[in-house]
Amino acid sequence: MSDGDVWISQAMHFTTTNKPLTSDIREERNQDFLQAGELKSKGLPIPEDLLARKLFANTPRPIKSLPHFFRAGGYHIVSQTLANILRDFDLGETRLHPIEIYQFDRKTLVDGKFELLSIGERKHSFLPEFSEGASRSYGEDYDIWELPGTVKDDMFSVSSAALSGPDLWMETPRLPRYFFLSGRLVEALEKAKIAKSLLLHRCRVLAAN
Repeated sequence: MSDGDVWISQAMHFTTTNKPLTSDIREERNQDFLQAGELKSKGLPIPEDLLARKLFANTPRPIKSLPHFFRAGGYHIVSQTLANILRDFDLGETRLHPIEIYQFDRKTLVDGKFELLSIGERKHSFLPEFSEGASRSYGEDYDIWELPGTVKDDMFSVSSAALSGPDLWMETPRLPRYFFLSGRLVEALEKAKIAKSLLLHRCRVLAAN
């Protein structure tokens, strides 16, 4: 692995990463929740007052453990272990905020410490014309793309512009359901043995003509 590598994560896309939790802001301030969702879909920073501070289990079945990355209540949540690694890298406008996660009784905290990941950086490096299986989501009139569910390394391509700037970013609005990571960040995640939770695949980096 080298600093010249770029990786794409499917963790935002797969339903297996979605956990049955609801957020305080969705219940108490739904309009703010919708505004935060709109900003997130555009890859823009979300103000702290629009972010959840608490998550609650939707079912009485006890939560025994949670992965290092998951989706819940409309947000992306990471373990404190993953959050601490991310802080060692260039995050740009991406922010991490502590969040409390409760069992169904709304009194008992779930074991572990977690943080809400608000990705506020985007680049324009994804190359759909050089990406295997990439297709337009809404027809030829819209530059919005989706990728196949079954993937492998080097199926998707980005330009060398991906090598500059923050180590974690999205490619919205062109590719709204994925995020990307630099090779140096993935190397740190591999060393910590938590990279698998992000469902990562290496991209091809193509030099500009």
